[in-house]
Amino acid sequence: MLECNETNFADTQKGVSLLLFEALWCPHCHAMHPVLTEAERDYPALRCYRVNIENNPTLSARFSIRSVPTLILFRDGRELGRAFGFLRNLEQFLTEAGVERSKAHV
Repeated sequence: MLECNETNFADTQKGVSLLLFEALWCPHCHAMHPVLTEAERDYPALRCYRVNIENNPTLSARFSIRSVPTLILFRDGRELGRAFGFLRNLEQFLTEAGVERSKAHV
């Protein structure tokens, strides 16, 4: 999972990307890290990024982040969906947005 900030945000908007807006003090945010790492293995087109809300207030304001963790899914810069809190069923969230899973994991 890569870091996203105000400088490299535009790079995250190519293809399918999932941004995790998080804070260092948030245990649910940290619990999402292995889930997102696994998702990147299962969904080859997916790239996951971490956005620290305290270090990136402009991005947090731009996307009206009010709680953490907040996940925002994009395809080529278009927002496909949002989820709040620890996401127990990431697979369902991605499938409903039309993100294809690797054939090896079907």
